[in-house]
Amino acid sequence: MIALLLASRSLTGQSSSKESGPAQKSIAITFDNLPAEPTYSAAERKEINRHILSSLKKNEIKAAGFVVGEFINKDWELIARWLDDGHVIGSLPYSGQRIDDVPLPFFFDDIIKGRDILENLLDSYEQKGRYFRLPYLYAGSSRSNREELYALFRKEKLTLVDASIITEDFVYNLSLEKLGNTQDSAKLKALRDQYIGHILSSLSRAEEMSHRLIGRQPRHILKLQANKINAYFIDDILQAIKTSGYRFVSLPQALKDQLYQRRDACFDNNRPLSLPERLLLSDPDLLPAEEK
Repeated sequence: MIALLLASRSLTGQSSSKESGPAQKSIAITFDNLPAEPTYSAAERKEINRHILSSLKKNEIKAAGFVVGEFINKDWELIARWLDDGHVIGSLPYSGQRIDDVPLPFFFDDIIKGRDILENLLDSYEQKGRYFRLPYLYAGSSRSNREELYALFRKEKLTLVDASIITEDFVYNLSLEKLGNTQDSAKLKALRDQYIGHILSSLSRAEEMSHRLIGRQPRHILKLQANKINAYFIDDILQAIKTSGYRFVSLPQALKDQLYQRRDACFDNNRPLSLPERLLLSDPDLLPAEEK
């Protein structure tokens, strides 16, 4: 993996995109599944986190990471490094499972367990907020279950963190895995260019949907995974976003946007959907009164 990282870093800066003018749009960067999938070795997990954190620091960006408690194993130090660098740490359900895949009481307990396992660490760093993200941003196929879910968030004072921009980074990550330990710079460059093109398309699509929905650009929240593809090309990702006219903001700053107070009535569970897309796809008759 280290050899691949070195090869990917040598590609940074080879993009043909031009510098943009002053940034007018804003975006918060978030990563799911910290400290990384358990299928990675301890060394790979360490390298993924090191490379992401190094790039964030170099670019003076405060991001957010969402932890799957079951993935931590003995890697508490990796989570602490995010806090050392001033990033926000939030939680996913302890097991990382979706609401429709387990009994509702189990899912609720899983939310609390995922939060509580981080509590001592967050207390020691004096992080004020407690942030939570639903796996795949999916709140379930039942209206009544959703109402209970949102009631739980209010009771436990958990801030639900949605996303206005999602990517299919997992698809590109699989392509990277298939390359194995190759140091073929041509193949890496081709994959990098394809992935950055996908990131830019995801930005454009989110901007178009946001304009249709609210007639403006919100403070966007980008959802990425803590995986190899994002570790390898994080410098390129951040540069592409910056070149597209964005300035980087923290998660708490982004969440001040009124967009993230809205609740959708979209029950499509076949694919991950961003908040603007779910709102656009919502059945108007099922939306809360304030959303109509």
